Amino acid sequence: VAAYLFLTYNFGTVIASAWKVPVRQHANGWRIDFRERKAVGLWLKNTFLQDTKVASSAAGIIPYFSRLPTIDMLGLNNRSIALSGRRDRTLPYGHQTGDGDYVLNNSPGVIFLQNGLQPGPFVSDREIWQDPRFKRDYAPCKATESTWVCVRKNLVS
Repeated sequence: VAAYLFLTYNFGTVIASAWKVPVRQHANGWRIDFRERKAVGLWLKNTFLQDTKVASSAAGIIPYFSRLPTIDMLGLNNRSIALSGRRDRTLPYGHQTGDGDYVLNNSPGVIFLQNGLQPGPFVSDREIWQDPRFKRDYAPCKATESTWVCVRKNLVS
């Protein structure tokens, strides 16, 4: 009985520690993202007027720290995109919906694309990138050491 309990306990510990490795890696990734997105949110708050509209797929941390009105390009906090946006079911749940035309029609002052200055994987990112209004009306701007955003040209000095 003692040997059985010893082996069962240690086997469970081995499995649990193997399970913890990807969980820890995922959590560390979130910590890095949190720090970077917090820095972007604070940069936005300190750089733009309080009524400057921001469009972002990372619509949790950035709006919280920026305190600026934000269009959630994934539709989680945007009824119009959630109900009427196009879907790409190859993307992870919660990241499948978007509407680049809706975002651009709302004329955000700043657009935070998921991959910076190249088309991102999300529906809104791809549609915005392909829309001629985006290249005509927006210019890249370095927000932090490693993050670029696209700012409406009339806001860039």
